[in-house]
Amino acid sequence: MNGEPLFFMCKENGRFPGSRLPVVLYKEGLSLPLFLKTLYIKRVFASHQWAPASVGGIPTTAHYHSTAHTALGVAGGSTTIQLGGDAGQKIRLSKGDVLIIPAGAAYHNLGTEDQVQCVVASPHGQVPNRFWGEPGERPSADAHIASVILPAQDPLFGPLDGISPLWASYAQQGRPLLVP
Repeated sequence: MNGEPLFFMCKENGRFPGSRLPVVLYKEGLSLPLFLKTLYIKRVFASHQWAPASVGGIPTTAHYHSTAHTALGVAGGSTTIQLGGDAGQKIRLSKGDVLIIPAGAAYHNLGTEDQVQCVVASPHGQVPNRFWGEPGERPSADAHIASVILPAQDPLFGPLDGISPLWASYAQQGRPLLVP
């Protein structure tokens, strides 16, 4: 595994709730094999208690999950995504990258959905829903986000490195977050 993490904040903007936790990008975090790339990513995620849910592209419509954190492991292709809606940070994703998105942080693909193939996973026990920033979603979605437990392990590095200590430090700094 490679890749120094990059951090991005996705703040509340009225339409989308955002997150107090940073979005984490591991550029070239995965050294992928020549064949069976998606199977490899699924096995890495599963070995660190992240349950792979699907394989596919990244939607072009801004959305967020209120019931789960999400990891995207890029098996092929490249595209640019945008965090937090139309005015948010743009991030270039390519094969081997892993993006970890906390519950509440909105994102969408600025290219076409099929420009990348990703393995999508969430921590074991968390099942992602999908909200589009429509009127009436909140405050129910906000209540769900506040109850999402921090993952016990980073999807790439396990319990001792990556997002596990980073996100736990947010809890230790007095931010009201749930930990396992």
